[in-house]
Amino acid sequence: HERAAQILLDVAMRNRGVFIKVGQHMASMDYILPDAYVDTMRVLQSNAPLSDIRDVEAVICQELGIRDVEEAFEDFEPKPLGAASLAQVHRAQLKETGEVVAV
Repeated sequence: HERAAQILLDVAMRNRGVFIKVGQHMASMDYILPDAYVDTMRVLQSNAPLSDIRDVEAVICQELGIRDVEEAFEDFEPKPLGAASLAQVHRAQLKETGEVVAV
């Protein structure tokens, strides 16, 4: 079970998104799954993988219709405040108003 659980964890980490979500759910299924799966998947509940900053910036630019994040933000922290299975949050300061926002 341990080897198969590790393979599933590797697949989840590589594919991200919903695969992380499924792994997190598996970590809470100790009433039905062998301990090897529950214990191996538990890491996904507190250590979701981070997205590459270039990918994050590309999504932001696409959503805002800009070419570079510097067009909208005076400051954009590349290190996320937090990450979850489907998203992560960055601190930024709007260029137009100076307001600090979570992106």
